Amino acid sequence: MFYKLKYPNLNQLCYEKQKVLENKAIDQRKKIQIWKFNHQWKLCYESLKFYKNYKEKNKLPNLISDLSEIKNFPIIDKNYILENYEDILIDYKNSKFTLTGGTSGDVIKFPTSYVNEEQNFVNKTICKNWINSNKKDKTLYIWGHSHKFGNNFFKKKIKTFFNKFKDFDQNRFRLSAYDMSQENLENMHQAIRSNNFDIIFSYASTFEILSKYLLFKNYKHQKKIKLIFTSEHLSEECIQNLIKIFPESEIIGEYGMAETGIIAYSMDIQDEYKVIWSDFIIQNIDEKILISEIANKHFPLINYCPDDQIILNDKTKNENSIFSFSNIKGKERPFIDLKFDDNTDQKISLIIFDHLFKNIETIFSVQYFINSIEDKLIIIFSGNSKIENLISVINNYFKKKILNIELMKIQYPIKTKAGKFKTILDEKDFSNIKLSS
Repeated sequence: MFYKLKYPNLNQLCYEKQKVLENKAIDQRKKIQIWKFNHQWKLCYESLKFYKNYKEKNKLPNLISDLSEIKNFPIIDKNYILENYEDILIDYKNSKFTLTGGTSGDVIKFPTSYVNEEQNFVNKTICKNWINSNKKDKTLYIWGHSHKFGNNFFKKKIKTFFNKFKDFDQNRFRLSAYDMSQENLENMHQAIRSNNFDIIFSYASTFEILSKYLLFKNYKHQKKIKLIFTSEHLSEECIQNLIKIFPESEIIGEYGMAETGIIAYSMDIQDEYKVIWSDFIIQNIDEKILISEIANKHFPLINYCPDDQIILNDKTKNENSIFSFSNIKGKERPFIDLKFDDNTDQKISLIIFDHLFKNIETIFSVQYFINSIEDKLIIIFSGNSKIENLISVINNYFKKKILNIELMKIQYPIKTKAGKFKTILDEKDFSNIKLSS
């Protein structure tokens, strides 16, 4: 297979890392992490202008003796990286880059290399072993990341060819996660019906929409299957829907991001996420998740705060190194002042509309745009429901008519450039909406 040619030392690397990860002694784990952090940190500030300036500006130590000391390092987030991007380019002029879109949809380039790809493939292989999966498993791969193709026609063709080759090599059947139209949802439905897949792999938001569609089609899967979701959390409603549709399924979570690769895996929806602690030091401060990379990486991230947040148990909160966590935290819904026809108004969370629409099987997705100029809430949905029926549902709930609300039906939901579902749309998203006929 192709991966054996690309990563000739894969078996040895997996064996060595697996042996390290089997260490159950917390004190020993932390000692390993301190040693690896100091090694990584020294390489960073001696070799990279970005980190040399970061160290000098903040008077940071050459070494640490305890993991708690990392919390004294100023947080590095995407804004900090953008502000100091010229320093990164000095050392990575000829580097390959990976793009991250995050929930915000803002694209940032992170330097990457073969070393990063190899490390991530090793981690992916180990995580597959954790869930008793193997490279022969037939996978329905509902994915995106079309921004990697670029605008060059020939590069796009080449990238498409290599994607097809990789899918063949890894026994994957690929469908677009960007296209959540009824036509593509039906393609997913038929693919699941007609193929004996061992795994369905996609974003959590894809499962949210697909599960509602499959329920609408009265589909029930009779065979064992692994459902692996990534990027976001699954709602309780979606979990229950998936259990109804795939009663013999294992629902498994993968946590990671483009700039880091895989960070953690859950073995089952009821289990905690297990951190690949040999590669990542996970900490939290002021409810923010902080990541320090301690594996061999092209551009290691130190005390990095990503867009995503994770839910911790009371026991693990404020630990100097977190080895497991409960779930990925969803984004908060904003509040809006609703104006009614009886001259009253009420401030409500948009979560109310989530609850109103979640039991309507003919709605596959719901998104929101807040027009601050007109002080209006626009609810955008895809599915088979009629606008007038949904307006009736809303007015019946509030027992009066809302004046500053509008509903729009679209062909398929808007996603970020990273392929993530966007619940709250901005003006750019809203201007690109394709209305459903």
